[in-house]
Amino acid sequence: APPVTAGSIFLAGVQVFDTMLSSMSWDIAKSAGLVLVAIANCISFSMIAAQVILVKCEAYIVLNAGIILLGFSGSKITRDYAINFIKYAFSVAMKLFTMQLLISLSIDFINEFHKPEINFAEVLVILGASIVILALTMSIPDIISGLINGPLSSSGRYLTSAVTAVSTSTSTVVKGAAGG
Repeated sequence: APPVTAGSIFLAGVQVFDTMLSSMSWDIAKSAGLVLVAIANCISFSMIAAQVILVKCEAYIVLNAGIILLGFSGSKITRDYAINFIKYAFSVAMKLFTMQLLISLSIDFINEFHKPEINFAEVLVILGASIVILALTMSIPDIISGLINGPLSSSGRYLTSAVTAVSTSTSTVVKGAAGG
């Protein structure tokens, strides 16, 4: 699979958005539903892209700023700083690897829906899949990182926060469009 970039994720979201909007008909209720779902889907893909950017920035900063901490490995007193840096750098690398793996598989699934005409049930499946992908990219890489760094506590808060973020952003966009 090609490397996962924030641009490729956002492009997949825009392509799905375009596919959804091209399926609009003269049925006003269906078209309004399609527009809302398309906006929510685009927002969730934007948030997935933001998550990738966040982890890549974390990796860049950790690897570049951590070189200073490696200088502390020469003394017994400060050796723990260097060891902790190496553990953290490895955990960030595993986080990035896990995220790229998840998104590569997910993008392949989403790309299966690129067809000229999709029905409303498929649109809802795409929206559900994009929210699940967002929750997975928010939780699984952190779980893998936690396995390396130490104790792990996980709950269902990632799925809840993903759904809340997408719904809040969608309602904000709709309110802005209705007000304008």
